[in-house]
Amino acid sequence: MNKKIFLILTMLFLICTSTLAATAKVQINGNVIDFTDSNGAKVDAQIINSRTMVPLRKIFEVLNCTVDWNGDTRTVTATKDDTTLILQIDNKVAKKIVNDKESKITLDTAPIIYNNRTLVPLRFIAESLEKQVGWDAANYTAIIIDYEYFANNLKSKASALYEIVSDNYDNFDIEITRNYYDQVDSRNNNTAIVKANVIKVGENYNTQINFSGSNELMKEIAEEGWNNIDLKTQYNDTAIKYSTTNTTFAKMLGISINQEKNVSYKELNLTGNANDNFAELIQNLINVKDAQLNVSTANAINNEWNKFVNALSYKNLNGNATFNISNIHSHNNKYFDLTKLDNIIYGNAISKIYNVINKEIFNYDVILEEMLYDMNNISINGTLNNNGKNSIITFTGTNEYDEKIVYTIKLNIN
Repeated sequence: MNKKIFLILTMLFLICTSTLAATAKVQINGNVIDFTDSNGAKVDAQIINSRTMVPLRKIFEVLNCTVDWNGDTRTVTATKDDTTLILQIDNKVAKKIVNDKESKITLDTAPIIYNNRTLVPLRFIAESLEKQVGWDAANYTAIIIDYEYFANNLKSKASALYEIVSDNYDNFDIEITRNYYDQVDSRNNNTAIVKANVIKVGENYNTQINFSGSNELMKEIAEEGWNNIDLKTQYNDTAIKYSTTNTTFAKMLGISINQEKNVSYKELNLTGNANDNFAELIQNLINVKDAQLNVSTANAINNEWNKFVNALSYKNLNGNATFNISNIHSHNNKYFDLTKLDNIIYGNAISKIYNVINKEIFNYDVILEEMLYDMNNISINGTLNNNGKNSIITFTGTNEYDEKIVYTIKLNIN
């Protein structure tokens, strides 16, 4: 064979094998995506230049995007909410427009036409739409986690609970009572009560906090003269700014009265951002890295979520509803461990106020999981009225030492 012809054939072979090496699977929230189109034809995801390429219409459909195809320019435009993606066949430069701000991204692999289907790079598409992407090499499977799925799933199955945890309220009252019962010697029984009234004024949350009760901490707070305090808070992307007019409390915080102090969320041992939405809260709660995502991890996340939300929806947790969940223990779940919530900050005023009181006022860095490490029987009861705006939730835990702790949370949203 002519050496030149042999060399050309060899180069073509290398190009082809490096371009279309193998098919792959893609799954989202534990479910494998079927790339069969409406006509019954199927083009699987392809590994091209070590990148997962997927049929554009199906992936955009799964990610709830609207799609427009321009055959003259061979350009696809996909839109979801305030994000628009523009990709062109054989062009490595893609456009991403978010809130009318345009940026250009150079792709590792340009969109291509393969078997009469337009293939686009999965990671760029998914991450541009704020989904998490991982790669399971052992199973040749790309993994997508869509945190909006979890939020929407809770909204459809437990609307009142979703209302409480997703909205950022301006004005509300909250009362948290902790009753401790020594079931052997009742003389050790005690109570701690924290009441807070929160009113939003501009960017500030003005909070009046009252501490009372019979346990030693509440007695000490009363003796020191800061059982009735005011706290003005303002949240930004990385820190909280606060001030108080209570002399004793200001001294404890290391400031003068009315002096503003900035404390970062990192200093408070809080993860997340005060502007995060509920889907971003769930992402911080799971806290799994891209490199940790695989078929097993995704299935575990999906199964734990289903177990949690099905327990709620089974009790018909809608507006004007009651629920009871027994034998729920945080150690049973690796990813949806709700005891981690007090270490996460996001755009819910109730959560923000609670976490700041928890972390800064009490200088409290012990998470709920550590407090309840020896609880062997945990139950949650609740009554949610007016779609969650008037709520009473009771959390009860017991252990082998004949101790019982009962937390009662009363919430009134104005």
